[in-house]
Amino acid sequence: MKIYIKRVLSFILSLSLLISCQSDDDQIDNFPKLEELVFIDSVQISESSGFFKRPSNAAVLNDSLLGVSSNQIRGIWIFDKNSGNEKNSILNKAILETSFMISGVDFSQYPLVFILDGITKSVYQFDLSQNANQEDKYVNKVSLEVPEGFRIMPETETFFFNGSEFIVELASTTFKSSKDFYKNSDQFLGVFDSEGKFKFRFLPYPESLSKLNGFLEPSKVYNSGFIKAQNQLLISFPSEREILIIDSLGNESGSNKIAFPESRYFNFDLPLLPEEVSNNMGAMKNNPAAHYFGDIKTDNKYLYIQSFMKDNKNLEQWLLTSHVMKYNFQSETWSESRNPENILNLGILAGVQNDTLYFIEASLMNRNEKYIKRAVLRPIDK
Repeated sequence: MKIYIKRVLSFILSLSLLISCQSDDDQIDNFPKLEELVFIDSVQISESSGFFKRPSNAAVLNDSLLGVSSNQIRGIWIFDKNSGNEKNSILNKAILETSFMISGVDFSQYPLVFILDGITKSVYQFDLSQNANQEDKYVNKVSLEVPEGFRIMPETETFFFNGSEFIVELASTTFKSSKDFYKNSDQFLGVFDSEGKFKFRFLPYPESLSKLNGFLEPSKVYNSGFIKAQNQLLISFPSEREILIIDSLGNESGSNKIAFPESRYFNFDLPLLPEEVSNNMGAMKNNPAAHYFGDIKTDNKYLYIQSFMKDNKNLEQWLLTSHVMKYNFQSETWSESRNPENILNLGILAGVQNDTLYFIEASLMNRNEKYIKRAVLRPIDK
């Protein structure tokens, strides 16, 4: 009997050692399936007017075109995604001397394009039909009746036009560095009709943000997407480890949720700071920052989100890496690409078409050229 017990204990010890020696990649029960992000090819971007760099938003428009905006350069560009050639553009003050700041852009109604200017609380509508003359691109300006006590941030995470209503992120007038910013923003999505009249607000920030026990480096804490065909709004709160699918705007009871899995690379926990980040002018302190996701992209089968992950353990190096997480709507399972890359090499995800991912790499930080890159996600066989 003693010999039998010794053998059982020996087996258990060996099994424990085997499990502890396994890599994270092997413990597939705790993590999403691994996939390889494989780049197929790239085309160099060729511009014909203005100067484009540092994209802030991008979208695949159709079989041949890709739209890009830049908050820094204050313009939008339309490129042929197969040749890289510029097909159209709207530059600040280039059309009827119209000046705008880009807080958000909606390409979903292309060739109609809507630009949100948070400073003037306005939406500019342009028509980018390929045969339109420069003077014909400007269509309309809508002034939004933002409710008292709220504002539109210089850069927003949510701005969509569903054909009859504008959905706009609203913020409190509290500094974003304050731990009360999210609590004071209350229901932070505002709905306006097509003429800019305010209708209602909905969706408060979750308690992980509205009841902070510390301070955050001001950065993105949620991301969004819009499925035009179903008129569905997607809102992701990494700190809550979930994505909301809102079928009826303003009606949370009609919401569905997609739970995030654990990730080998993405940290869903908020790195709280002991004191508020200074809003004074001068050299900024390099603090740990929350990992966040970019715009939610979808096709008929999958949901895709690109991560932006600051290396909070080596702040002196200031490294931002990125990978892609993919959700299968049918099987309700997640996968993620392995070996996150430096964001300067990867670029930002513009969209997906026929299982091909399109990235815009135009930071001009590590090379002078700008590229449209094509990639696919391939399962890794164990």
